[in-house]
Amino acid sequence: MKKLAVIVPIYNMDAYLEECIKSLCKQTYTDLQIVLVDDGSTDKSGLICDEYAQKDRRIMVIHQENSGKLKARHNGLLACDCEYVTFVDADDWIDPNTYELTDEYMRKKIDVIVFGKILEKGDKGRTFPESNYRFGEYNRYDIEKKIYPSIIWDFDKNRIGLTQSLCDKIFKRDLVLKSYGLTGGLGKLNYAEDSLILYPLMQWVNSMYILENNPYHYRKTSDSIPAYVRNDDFFQKLYVWYNHLINTVMLIPNAQKQIDYLYISLAETRKEYYGDITSQSEYMFPFHLVPSGTKIILWGAGKVGKIYYEQIARLSYCSIVAWVDKNYQEYSESDVKSIDIVNEDLDFDYIVVAIFSETVKEEIVSWLKGRRISAHKIIWYKE
Repeated sequence: MKKLAVIVPIYNMDAYLEECIKSLCKQTYTDLQIVLVDDGSTDKSGLICDEYAQKDRRIMVIHQENSGKLKARHNGLLACDCEYVTFVDADDWIDPNTYELTDEYMRKKIDVIVFGKILEKGDKGRTFPESNYRFGEYNRYDIEKKIYPSIIWDFDKNRIGLTQSLCDKIFKRDLVLKSYGLTGGLGKLNYAEDSLILYPLMQWVNSMYILENNPYHYRKTSDSIPAYVRNDDFFQKLYVWYNHLINTVMLIPNAQKQIDYLYISLAETRKEYYGDITSQSEYMFPFHLVPSGTKIILWGAGKVGKIYYEQIARLSYCSIVAWVDKNYQEYSESDVKSIDIVNEDLDFDYIVVAIFSETVKEEIVSWLKGRRISAHKIIWYKE
């Protein structure tokens, strides 16, 4: 019996799947079983799984009719024979030493091991989400006093407490099986399915370790609205999610209020379907750096750019002479132009860079300097 199984649910991911599987096969930790669950893919994903299974004896492949990620993970969980289990999504990848970093804590029989992840956004850069909790080991007393009060919703920070993802954690297999035992009747639910397993599971945990390392790479492939948010049955499925957690997370004090707040936050994402921006307090236009009434070029039409644009328009704070983005074709519904229109002859006072990543910001600054734009006209601010 292997110590750790990694389960990969797969549905039509042939563009990214090989990178994912290679990252698992290259793990420096060797006491590993790899379970690839092909959830009825119609592209080449199933063939890729079978090819790698022939190359590496640690790989097990399961082919099933399309039933959703929840069921795919469950079938992988039932098929593996390991003390610990973790998950990787088929379009993500991990560093070679990911599971070696956790070996010490598996040997100590820690129930749940948490590590950090990196949000990979292609040419838009990468971000390192911060942990809401200190790094180190937690016993049951620590979990009850320091984790439970904000595990689902952190009221002080107005955001999720412990990340919902199953992929940035390693669990004792019996805990995950126990949580899956509560999911009968959920069917092919495809919304916030990680939290359906995680939060009930966490009420039975007696020990946890949070690592400082960030070995998991989460691929953010699009800024577009997820299909499930656009679906007409969005709220019906969201209520199924809510009802499940309310009825299964019974041992965490104040759980209902936390679930209520998370439910409200998830429901707010539907606003994006109608063109409204949610969580607008997350980013604030740099009013202290841009004088009122000036002429600006707004660079960036992603989430930050849209929030800046709305704040400026609502307050009539300054004049936007141009709104530009490298991928302007993706924003055909807005008056977003190509960055090629930006030059020293354009009548503007400042260029406000509405980008979260500092790495991407530096690339933009370098490009602007190449067009002889003065550095004092370029404004970027990260709270």
